[in-house]
Amino acid sequence: RNAMQLRQSCSRLEHMISDLLLLIKAQEPILPTASNRINVMEQVKTVVGAHRDMAQRRGIDIEIDGDESLDINGEGEQIQAAVAKLLENAIAYSPDGKGITVSVKPNEDGTKVLLSVLDRGCGIAQKEQSRIFERFYRGGNQNGHSEEGIGLGLAIVKHIARIHNARIKLESQVDVGTTITVTFPTAS
Repeated sequence: RNAMQLRQSCSRLEHMISDLLLLIKAQEPILPTASNRINVMEQVKTVVGAHRDMAQRRGIDIEIDGDESLDINGEGEQIQAAVAKLLENAIAYSPDGKGITVSVKPNEDGTKVLLSVLDRGCGIAQKEQSRIFERFYRGGNQNGHSEEGIGLGLAIVKHIARIHNARIKLESQVDVGTTITVTFPTAS
């Protein structure tokens, strides 16, 4: 029993160190250049592919929707990390058997790329919504799938968005679900 607890503690510590390293990397602004033009849908498909087994073990289907031609200027590894954090949260807070949608679409005038992750989970209470992007903040809606988290995932997403000149929008209703949209400038 002690060995199992030690293994769990080590795993949690490793996860925290990995997240802190991601935060450190997400400090330098990304300047648009020809060499850092990336396709958003390619990044999404890579992350969804890596998380399908985790979702399928709980009967959660991940749907990908949107425009495959949209590019942004950015660092692919960081964009994948942000999508992974959003997807991991969506999986953790969704009930078994519910679906998640990841979409990549242009805004109305084509100057922005909207990357959204929508879950049909427990939602976030209105009084907590202003704090969920803070480091180490853990909301009151924890469950057996989210209790291992340390409260850095959405802070990482916020910092990655900031250095990519992107904005984050949260829409959530308790017992209905949550949509987080990151709006990036299109590649120049």
